[in-house]
Amino acid sequence: MLRLIFTLFVGAIVALFIGFGIHTFDPPPTAPDLGGIELKQNPTDAEVAAINAAQKVYQLQSERYSREVSLLSMGAAVLLLGGSLLLERRNPVMANGILLGGLFMLVYGVGRGFASRDTTALFVSLGVALGIVLLLGFRRFRPHPGAADPVPPHAEVS
Repeated sequence: MLRLIFTLFVGAIVALFIGFGIHTFDPPPTAPDLGGIELKQNPTDAEVAAINAAQKVYQLQSERYSREVSLLSMGAAVLLLGGSLLLERRNPVMANGILLGGLFMLVYGVGRGFASRDTTALFVSLGVALGIVLLLGFRRFRPHPGAADPVPPHAEVS
């Protein structure tokens, strides 16, 4: 039970560390400062146009930032998943924690990809994620030589 808790803890800490690292060294865009425009009940057309333009710029910056974060997160996930494969025989608990952190980063990266509204980047990212997860699953969970098969080849299914 302690191994499971530690694995979950390592996975969460790894994902949080990378996520906050991205946020720290590549901060998100700041919300627009409307330049002292007071919002009143009946704003002028010029005020409405200025507010809309500022919001549009911020939206585009936010979408670009989400795309960058998505790609950085997916890249970190690839490194973590690869690192978990290197550690799987030395320390399975740590390898599983790093694997879980990589999977958390993968999910986070996909979520940020949705926020970017860039369907091409999201599709490519999801394709990479799918390939990595399938490769990892085949590599990590393949039957080992000499291990008993769960269903013998000659057994009949009824």
